[in-house]
Amino acid sequence: MHKTTLLALTLPLFLAACTTPETGPDPLTLNFTATGTLQNYTPDQTYALSVPLATGTASVGEIKTDKAVSVTLTPEIAKAKSRTLADFVNSIKTAGCDASQLTVQDTTYRGLSKFDFTTSNGTASYVQARSEISNADGTRSVTEKAFWYATAAGSITGQYTCPGGTPITYNVTLQPGWNVIDTTGVYNPTSKTTSSIRYTSMASTNTYTGPWYAYTKN
Repeated sequence: MHKTTLLALTLPLFLAACTTPETGPDPLTLNFTATGTLQNYTPDQTYALSVPLATGTASVGEIKTDKAVSVTLTPEIAKAKSRTLADFVNSIKTAGCDASQLTVQDTTYRGLSKFDFTTSNGTASYVQARSEISNADGTRSVTEKAFWYATAAGSITGQYTCPGGTPITYNVTLQPGWNVIDTTGVYNPTSKTTSSIRYTSMASTNTYTGPWYAYTKN
């Protein structure tokens, strides 16, 4: 009886040790889907949404007359106009900004946040996942969502400052595949300026649901 009890206790442990862990799909192969509702615009018809590629554009979704927004992004779309984090930092330096406080673990990425459409009267416009909170002093705390696709793990942290501007802070860690990045700031409608701008990693995920806003292109 004693030996039989030991065998009964040991066998499940042996089986557990030999079990192969389940693995999910490769995050680099997944599409990103974003949905939600427009807060400030009611389309007069269904409009197709698009993003620029290296040449031409790609259709990525639509907005409907009931204000519903739907977007699907593929890895191929992201890779078609990607860059490295090092390239981004070099472009800041070329523009005369001080990037000495930025630290980068380089990777190739593309961030997508604005999705273009043209209204029936020919106005070039875009939609963006975004939320706003009104403050007592008349300013608005704004959060804009961006969907970044990275081909490998990477990060950018610290801040940079351009001549005449306020510091822009990064606390972004990218995982392979899709990542949701929040850009937050405080908008002053009187001066039409935004301060306390910060980019922050929110999640490594391939879905988003939330509020959207529509704007005309400048």
